[in-house]
Amino acid sequence: MNFEEYKIMRDLEDEYWWHRGMRSIIRDQLVPTIDSKSRLLDVGCGTGANLRMLSEYCETAGIDVHSEAVRYSQERGLKNIVVGDGERLPFEDSSFTHALSCAVLQVIPDDQACINETFRILSPGGFFLIIESTYPILWSKHDLSQGSVRRYSKKDLQNKLEKAGFKIESFSYATKTVLPLIMATRLASKALRPPRKLDPEKTKSDLFRLPAPINSAIYHIFEKEWKNSLFAKLPFGLTIIALASKPR
Repeated sequence: MNFEEYKIMRDLEDEYWWHRGMRSIIRDQLVPTIDSKSRLLDVGCGTGANLRMLSEYCETAGIDVHSEAVRYSQERGLKNIVVGDGERLPFEDSSFTHALSCAVLQVIPDDQACINETFRILSPGGFFLIIESTYPILWSKHDLSQGSVRRYSKKDLQNKLEKAGFKIESFSYATKTVLPLIMATRLASKALRPPRKLDPEKTKSDLFRLPAPINSAIYHIFEKEWKNSLFAKLPFGLTIIALASKPR
């Protein structure tokens, strides 16, 4: 991801509907498993909004491969943030009880190595929450601008987690309501501007500031959709959510 995209993320993620929605998911999925002794690692912490929210509940640490992301996180007052590679996490075995990866595995060249490393640094009984983009056919210039090299199917993500030794606790989807619109937009974008012919450093994402009423309306639609899915898991959506654990 280029510098400009990190700046866009930092400017938008506190209020933008998708980022707010992901924090709702993270809170619902992880916080019930956290206690005063928990220690959480955000693998690919980006500009720090998720980590700041989670720091209210337990001790946290973050790692990101880009120094700009780490700088933005530190500007939020967050500590224990380091520059590092998700494929080679600079932490001791079993040193965390929880781990989070939000739209990060999709940007890592060897995602299996990152999943294996996350398994290693988790203590037995620890939880790993993964949030990633679905439907490989939708890979487009937006993904390219974010540094993404893949999108996931449920089967692919499940196989990689189980190969590392994780037990799958749950799978669900989010952003079902906007899927038709995003699908049409991304497929049209691929046809007009094939991403493999574009320069990643010059490619712009689809993120931009929405008028506040529209942004708020989309967020509330998302929130209602997700809360309903807690009782009836969504069978599809633009985002896949997997909660896995390391066996005791």
